[in-house]
Amino acid sequence: MKRILKRTGIATTITAITAVSVLAFGGVAYADIIQDSIEGSASVTLVAGSETAGSATMRLNANGKSDGDIGCNIDAGDSPLKLTVVAPSGVTASPNPVVITNCTDDFPVSFTAGTAAQSGTVTVLILAQPAGGGEFKNQVGIPIIITQPVPTNTAPSVSVNGVSNGASYEIGTVPTATCLVVDAEDVNPTAASVTTGALLNGLGTQTTTCDYTDAGGLNAPTATVTYTVVDTVDPTIGYTLNPVDPDGTNGWYTTDSGVLVHFACEDVGGSGIATCPADVILMDGADQSVTGTATDNAGNTASVTVSGITVDTVDPTISYTLDPADANANGWYTSFVTVDFTCTDVG
Repeated sequence: MKRILKRTGIATTITAITAVSVLAFGGVAYADIIQDSIEGSASVTLVAGSETAGSATMRLNANGKSDGDIGCNIDAGDSPLKLTVVAPSGVTASPNPVVITNCTDDFPVSFTAGTAAQSGTVTVLILAQPAGGGEFKNQVGIPIIITQPVPTNTAPSVSVNGVSNGASYEIGTVPTATCLVVDAEDVNPTAASVTTGALLNGLGTQTTTCDYTDAGGLNAPTATVTYTVVDTVDPTIGYTLNPVDPDGTNGWYTTDSGVLVHFACEDVGGSGIATCPADVILMDGADQSVTGTATDNAGNTASVTVSGITVDTVDPTISYTLDPADANANGWYTSFVTVDFTCTDVG
């Protein structure tokens, strides 16, 4: 097979078709020439799986020699020359067969490639012969180059999971925020969530953001969720007494320093204690009470009342009188002496 260029921009393959059985003239057998041409290049390039076709033309040219059928072997009234197009695997030719009815005219053939098409060379087989000609053997080749389609890249999408926009979450129970990425091309795409927003005592507003750029450089629209961390649970408050129990009788505290009431406040898992009442000392008095209130950083409160505290830190007084009141000059009483005691407990 010999390849020549007929003119700029046109690549042409010309093959002499040898005759197996043709009419002889002067002991020499001749056959016409089957020629294919590819406009603009030396091959047909197809994209696998694309509906876009590539084209070539086929032509039958008289060989210019006398072979018993002067000129073109297809004469008026002769049967056409039918060529079966043999394409590489996965490549489809249309029309097929190609019916050549005369010499010198171009007969177009288009080619399309399936998804599994392979590069190779197109050849033709002779199905029929002109009435005045011989039997042709095909040697024509049209190079087919298969390229793969450029991968399609679709933009990804991303959303924030775990937390909901506008929601309020109790402090300590905020769900974990994650990013859900969907991308048709990337395998197992992931993105890390970014949470911003300063919290005071664990309370306040936060925003979680998710971004993703796929392997093809396309960005997903940014996803954001804003939520609030709150504390709606009251703190707790309790107390202890010192002394713990009355150290006098009948429920009375008699310690000189009085009774110390100590308040203890907690806000477990909450925003923390903002205020807790100071210690209170209860001094003398019966059936005393005191109330303490705890306040957390969210403004929630809890109160407790200590009651029934009876305190007496002052000793009673005792005095006496004598009857008779005075002794004689020598300090002696010459009669029975009556001693009369008087006791007081002021307050």
